[in-house]
Amino acid sequence: MCGIAGIFSFTGNDVSRQLKHMLQHLLHRGPDGSGVIIDGKVAYGSLDKIDFPSGSIGIGHNRLRIIGKGLQPIPNENEDLWLVHNGEIYNYLELRAILNKHVFRTNMNSETILHAFEEKKLDLLDGNYAFA
Repeated sequence: MCGIAGIFSFTGNDVSRQLKHMLQHLLHRGPDGSGVIIDGKVAYGSLDKIDFPSGSIGIGHNRLRIIGKGLQPIPNENEDLWLVHNGEIYNYLELRAILNKHVFRTNMNSETILHAFEEKKLDLLDGNYAFA
């Protein structure tokens, strides 16, 4: 299972150090690569080599590689909404047909959550998952 984390500063303080610390503590959940987005700036790579951008809101992902490329965070087609996800959506292929007005760039079931969120259809998800 992967590790996901998110943080927001109500006072506008930089959260990059805290997000890195959170992901370091979750590294056992996903040692195969990490990704972060902080204030719209994205970075991927090995957690100890990522140059964390500064900003006041961020999410991060530590990947446990099972199948495919699977780099996260992932954006919607407009890149104005980003997601990190852990788990499995069992009915993601069925949901892709329902959400067919969206552009799917990957084969990841995570992308289905993103578009279901946009369409206010999260109640259709069937699986075991967590996301931010």
